[in-house]
Amino acid sequence: MKKAFELGFYVTFGAGIAFGISSFTILSELFKVASSFWLVVSICLAGFICMLLSSSIAELASMYPSSPGVRTYLKVALPPRTSLFLVYLYLIFMIMVAGIESYLFALVVRQLFPQLPALAVVITLLVCTVAVNLLGLELPRGVQMFTTTALILSVLFLGVAGAAPHLGNLHWGASVFSGHPLSQISDALGSAVYLFIGFEWVTMMGFSAKSYEHKIPISMPLAILTNIVAYCIFALALATRMPKESITVTAIPQLPYFVQIFGPRGAYVGLALSILAIVSCFNAGVMGGSRLIHALAREGNFPKSWGTISITTGAPIGGVLVLGVLATIASVIIVSFELEEVAAVVGSGIVCCVYAAFVWAVLRLRKTQPNARRTFRSPLPIWLHWILIVALPAAGVGALFGIKGKTIQVLATTIGLVVVSAVTVFWSTKYKSNEAAMRLQANVS
Repeated sequence: MKKAFELGFYVTFGAGIAFGISSFTILSELFKVASSFWLVVSICLAGFICMLLSSSIAELASMYPSSPGVRTYLKVALPPRTSLFLVYLYLIFMIMVAGIESYLFALVVRQLFPQLPALAVVITLLVCTVAVNLLGLELPRGVQMFTTTALILSVLFLGVAGAAPHLGNLHWGASVFSGHPLSQISDALGSAVYLFIGFEWVTMMGFSAKSYEHKIPISMPLAILTNIVAYCIFALALATRMPKESITVTAIPQLPYFVQIFGPRGAYVGLALSILAIVSCFNAGVMGGSRLIHALAREGNFPKSWGTISITTGAPIGGVLVLGVLATIASVIIVSFELEEVAAVVGSGIVCCVYAAFVWAVLRLRKTQPNARRTFRSPLPIWLHWILIVALPAAGVGALFGIKGKTIQVLATTIGLVVVSAVTVFWSTKYKSNEAAMRLQANVS
């Protein structure tokens, strides 16, 4: 029973951390660039790529169990400045996700309470989340499993209930292979990867060192497979019950879908699912981001105060406050200029490149540390590792051109964030004097 609970926790955590409110926004974006058939193909292909990727991440996790994953894996394998550059991009992505999720939650709330300003809802959510994290409060594992299971089962049930009677509306036939299928997949693939982002965070949650031998390596593909099924079913449900124009015109397509099924009460269903998504994903994301800031501050790359820990609760209060401020700034920008679509697509491109760096880290560590202890070794052949290293950034670049009419905004945002990350590398407190210490720490880790 204990082993089953442990594996169940890993699977639900990995699936839940990836299933935020913005997942529905990405589905809306995918309908803009692909037909329903190729959209489903793109989701399955993106999930399969993430499954392959998870074996590389599992190998890294077995070498450095329970470590702050993204920082440790890149630090020990890549040159200091390169690893910092990628970590800062990943941190920027996490800040953007906090802004996206909070803004989309505000859009859902305003469907029921239109008199509430979106910015007020966003700031209230962020303040409450920061307060909870400052107090060091975290969901019990059983509650985390329950909320995630309830979220995904609800999406599956509501998707099947809506789609089953109307499958004839799909009209799949020979026409499916018209309209440049490869172009549709290339435009959709990078954005579809966004649907699974976060599955790797389970590597920080191991109950013991032995968990990294089998349970965590198995849990990641199971979590990804769970989300593949949920996303595909709900995407088909949207396609069968709503015109494409009604799906793509909104960032929260789940709400008009629920309203069509349940009438005006469907808005309450959408709010309930959004709350479950916030509980399952949002708070864990904020906590993960604050721990990353804490780790970077302890290394000397950020001001020492950012690494402050509460004596009473052990919470990384410095990282929580910094992340809260940065997430609030990102939220204000996203709300003011309605950039949730742009931010999500840019985030997809960033994470595709970071994921490729994980695979590269595996190959480098096999050369530089061939005798290091590995309780799990990726079964993928070397040539497949190299395909992933090339294919993931290519998919990320493709995602940047997926929003028709907003390419300039997307590219300008991407370039701006790359510049910010590069500048931050050289700004990092005490970086030059700490570089030798970083190498020594990486070798000892």
